[in-house]
Amino acid sequence: MLERSDVTKILNTMNDREHKWTSACWVIGGSEGMNGAPLLSSQAALRSGSGYVRVSTPGGQGEVPSEIVGFDIPTEDWENHVIKSDFERFKAVVVGPGLGKTETARKAVINLLSAIHIPTVVDADALYAIGQQNLNPSGFGEHIVLTPHDAEYKYLTGHKPATNRVLDVCETAAKLKAVILLKGPTTIVSHPDGRCLLVNNGDQRLATAGTGDVLSGVIAGLLARGVSPFEAAACGAWIHAEAANNCLAEGMIASDIIRVLPEVLNATNVG
Repeated sequence: MLERSDVTKILNTMNDREHKWTSACWVIGGSEGMNGAPLLSSQAALRSGSGYVRVSTPGGQGEVPSEIVGFDIPTEDWENHVIKSDFERFKAVVVGPGLGKTETARKAVINLLSAIHIPTVVDADALYAIGQQNLNPSGFGEHIVLTPHDAEYKYLTGHKPATNRVLDVCETAAKLKAVILLKGPTTIVSHPDGRCLLVNNGDQRLATAGTGDVLSGVIAGLLARGVSPFEAAACGAWIHAEAANNCLAEGMIASDIIRVLPEVLNATNVG
């Protein structure tokens, strides 16, 4: 079970920010009616360690907060536009929040993940894109963090989480050669080599629209500061839950978690 002391120890190994590009993060997501999802991820990444956050929505993302940099990508073949840009300057990527489940999105996600080796959080609609019929038979790599809830896990693997959720997630992480974070009352984080951490400091406040988008951004912010994918996933889940715990018991919305993130990070002695 991950404890506060474990989080402090891990996060105090984060790389210093020499300048904004040493901890840059790119969030790719959004579609018609779902442009808020990547913005939640982007703001969470900025509050969790990233010094520079770029957000892109296929076809255009509209207005973005002043601290975040919008970057236009086309509706079709957007992954090639991303890959041919200054992509290698980024230390972390989020793909999936609000992206949509179109065939165009499916192909783009698969092509993108096949081409990059930057630590990447694969969330929401991107998990559907790599569902069981599209799985890479050689696995994804330890730089990939998959963050499903139960329904996404079923689509990803072909079965709902087993009664022994821990064993099931560990076996799936080994099979896919990726870090897997299965959300739940007790969140399970497994590395392909068999390591596993449990996080259970959250409560019902996390059962709110948009909180998953925030979690993907928190993990990406830690990745951008050099935390390993496995530890970033586990610590991100703990920080995310702890921030929710510091919000009001009733009426909390996802953006409230983002506002509390700096308090949680400072409370764990992270500068």
